[in-house]
Amino acid sequence: MGAAEEITNRIENVESVAEALFDEWEAELKECSNDNLRRNSTRQLRSTQKKYQRLITTMRSAEKTIDPVLSNLQGNALYLKHNLNARAIASLKSELGKVNRDISYMIDACSVQLPNRIPLSMK
Repeated sequence: MGAAEEITNRIENVESVAEALFDEWEAELKECSNDNLRRNSTRQLRSTQKKYQRLITTMRSAEKTIDPVLSNLQGNALYLKHNLNARAIASLKSELGKVNRDISYMIDACSVQLPNRIPLSMK
């Protein structure tokens, strides 16, 4: 399994677990006999669902950046494989900045945006 597929699977697992937890929370709200506690818990559920939605949206956005970055890296690897010489390596130096920017963007999307969107209870 490739890195992109693994990340997609992990995001899908997060979605599956979150859906089950939210369904369970909804069902348990019906069992709460105290109106005040039920209202508070319902507000907390809605707030958590909104935070989760922002988190999953950010994760899916970051996921979309993976394939272009990996494709670019694969193209560079193939180029090196078939043209491994001093000129080929020198010509890739200009591509290094682009690759570094792509990787930095992907890392930023995963490590800067996500921690700000993860609810405290999920950290």
